[in-house]
Amino acid sequence: MTATVATRKRRGSETQNCVAAWNPPAYANAWLPAWEALPRRRISAVPPWCGQCQSDDYRWVELDDGRAAHCPRCHPSTVRSA
Repeated sequence: MTATVATRKRRGSETQNCVAAWNPPAYANAWLPAWEALPRRRISAVPPWCGQCQSDDYRWVELDDGRAAHCPRCHPSTVRSA
């Protein structure tokens, strides 16, 4: 028995927390069932284009100072957060 194995056995539960440092794929594989069991986030459909912003593809509006911003009426990120 090597000194490393003997040291691991003596430390007991302390080494069980460090297993990921020795075998990262095994650690990740152990978490896969829990990760897959999480509820999936629903992705809603893109809201219809309001027609008042620049284009259906980007959905930007130009502010008074010349900057561009998401359309508050139909941009997906703005509509979802409201």
